[in-house]
Formats: sequence, C-alpha cells, structure tokens
Amino acid sequence: MQGDEHVFQMAAFEAGPGEPSPERAIEAGLRPTRLTEFVGQGRVVHDLRVHLEAALQRGEPPDHILFSGPPGLGKTSLARILAAELGSRLHATTGPALERPKDLVGLLTNLQQGDVLFLDEIHRVPVTVEEYLYTAMEDFRIEMTVDSGLHARVLPITIKPFTLVGATTREGLLSRPFRERFGLFERLDPYPAHELAEIIQRQAQIFGLVVEPAAAALLAERARGTPRIAGRFLRRVRDYGQVAQAEVLDLALVETTLKRLGVDALGLEEMDRRVLRCLADQAGGPCALKTIAAVVGETEDTIEDVFEPHLLREGLLLKTARGRMLAPAGWRAIGRTAPAAAARNDGQPRSTSGRVSGAAADPATDRVSGAAADPATDRVSGAAADPATDRVSGAAADPATDRVSGAAADPATDRVSGAAADPATGRVSGAAEDPAGRGLFE
Repeated sequence: MQGDEHVFQMAAFEAGPGEPSPERAIEAGLRPTRLTEFVGQGRVVHDLRVHLEAALQRGEPPDHILFSGPPGLGKTSLARILAAELGSRLHATTGPALERPKDLVGLLTNLQQGDVLFLDEIHRVPVTVEEYLYTAMEDFRIEMTVDSGLHARVLPITIKPFTLVGATTREGLLSRPFRERFGLFERLDPYPAHELAEIIQRQAQIFGLVVEPAAAALLAERARGTPRIAGRFLRRVRDYGQVAQAEVLDLALVETTLKRLGVDALGLEEMDRRVLRCLADQAGGPCALKTIAAVVGETEDTIEDVFEPHLLREGLLLKTARGRMLAPAGWRAIGRTAPAAAARNDGQPRSTSGRVSGAAADPATDRVSGAAADPATDRVSGAAADPATDRVSGAAADPATDRVSGAAADPATDRVSGAAADPATGRVSGAAEDPAGRGLFE
C-alpha cells in the first residue's frame, strides 16, 4: 500500500468551509420539520395543531408546553416543529447545563418576541435556577440580586414573551409549583408497529434505500415501539447491505443483521437478557434494583428508564413492593424453566395463608384449587361457608374436637351457629367440654 493510500476516503466526510458534511445533512433531514410530516402520536399532534392555530390567530405566543414519555419518541422533534410552525427561533439547552442562575439569565435576555426555549431533561434543572423560571414563565420578568450585604439590591429585568417547551422522561421529579406553570401537558406513548414501519420507509427514502415491506415490518416489530431504535436498526442494515452490495434491503438481510446485533424476536438485546438472567439466578426474585444494577454493570436510572419499560410492557418483568420479580414469560425468554416456587410468582396479591385474592374456587369442594391452607387449621382463608350449616365446605375439622376452626359460636350457648347436633345427645358435634364431661355453658 502506498503512503497516500487508505481504506477510508476522508474526503467523503469532509465539507467545504461553512458547509455541513453530506452525511450530516442527510441526518438532519431525517427529523420531520412540520406537523404534517410527523408520523404517529395522533392525539398529541392534533392538540398542538389546534393550540398553535389559536395562538397565531390571537397574535400571542402559545402557552408553555411540557412533553413527557420514554426517550426516543420525538419530544425534541416536536419542539423543533413547534418553532418552525410559529416561524420563530429555537433556543435549545438541557437542564444540567444551567448550573447557576446567571446561565439562565443570559439565555432569557437573548430571547426575542415569540421565540421558543427548549429545555431537555427539564427535571434535572437545579432548584435555584428553577425558582428564577417561575416569574419568567408567568410574568416574563426576572429579579436579579446585585452585590451583597449592605449594598445588595434587586434588579428587575423584563424579558420578551416566549414559549418554554420542556421535555422529560420522569415527570414525577418535577416540583408541583414548576409543573403547574405549564399550560399544556402532552405525554408520548410507544408507537405501534405499523407506524414505525412507515417511519422506517420514510427514512429509507431519505437515505436513498429500497426496503421491502416485510423487512420494514420486521424492523418495526423489534424496535420496542421507539423511532430512535428503529432508525438505529435501519442504519446498521444499511451498513451490512452496503458491504454485501445489496440493491434491496430484504427480509433475509434484516434477519441476519438483527441476529448479529443480538436482537431476538421480542426485541431484547444483551442488557435486557442480563437483567432477566440476574433475576433467574435469584430464583426469580424479588430482587432490589440496586442489586440488579451491580450485577449487570449498569446504573439504576438507566435500567429503570431504558430497559425496564420494554420488559414490563412485554410481561417479562414484575415490579412489586418487595422488588423486581421474573414473570413466567421472562423465564421462557431466556430459555430457562421456572422452579415450582417461582412459577407462582404471577404478581397477584395473596393473603397470609397463600391464597390468591379473588381466585375461583373448585365447584365440587368450594376450595381454591392449589391454594395453600392455613397450617394450623387446614382451612382455606376466605372460602365460602355452607349457608345451611355455616361450615366451610371441604374444610378439615380439628381432629380433637371435630369442630371447624374459625366458625362463629353463639355467645349464649357457645354452640357453632348452624352446626348439626348429635340426635342422641342434642350436643353439637365437637363442642368443647369441661373436665367433668359437661359441655361448657350447659
């Protein structure tokens, strides 16, 4: 190989002065720029269209908007679309970037009339900065304290009306005063497969690719309801197709690519399987989130925000008050057989006797099939009693007294209400006697 030869042609990645690279230009074009181009989230798009049209007719900025939902569903894209529909500038930053109040003041004073300020990860805005946003959002002014001590004074600063658009994956971490200052709340949900397939075909057209409908459908099914993941899969299929010199991205190429990426039929990746295997190694749980994070080598927030939602939607994982538990489908997903004890971990509430609340009883015995009886009485907790005898059908009586444990006795006679008496003696079978042989209270 000559000195000036290289397997990579760097000229393809370089652009002229002031010009974006061709690849960057294509990536920027993947995001929709108008509400009419946005696929999915029909209710959210409709609400935004109505709100924007009304605000434009009034000639005033729209109310502040809060987008929430899992990552990768289009919150940032909607913020960009909002600014484009209004014909205003977008100023984007993140919550952790605003470390001090003066960072926010510099950003707000540069806003023009009707501009859109986009705050991603808004739940991570420091409390001291958040308090400055209160008056900025309501009254479009902020008050800065200048100097300190005897020379301290408050300097009011008026800012031009703007629209704050916040995006968060954890809406519950927002303080109540902060949250109540937003006028519109929109939550984005995972996309159905047919909408993801449409998004994949749109991106393939921008890339100049031809994707078979069956191949696009398979990518959509494995994308966990997230356009960002679908786009990532499409790029990897494009790489394999380019190396293989495939003119069309067909079903076989997609299956091969996903297999090499470690994505199975449920859309699970290696980290998902690590979480499930961690629970399986603990007999199905319950297991604390901190323990899972230490075993799989990932942070607790990442597991809870990125991996758990899909596992919960697929019914592979259970979140209980005692910790995470592996559902029966989770055992099957990793190719293991659940032990007998773990097979009953279906997440249903049980009483102290082991009976599943609300479980159907056996019509022949009125006892819950498979429910654990009270070890002391062998009586199934909550089983219906026979109206004729007030005795629990099928419940074993105490061998010493032949009396059904737990049946209500008459205070006047200490006899069990409705219990059949012995025809010869008139005594209730199994009624307790004193040492002299007489029934108590007789």
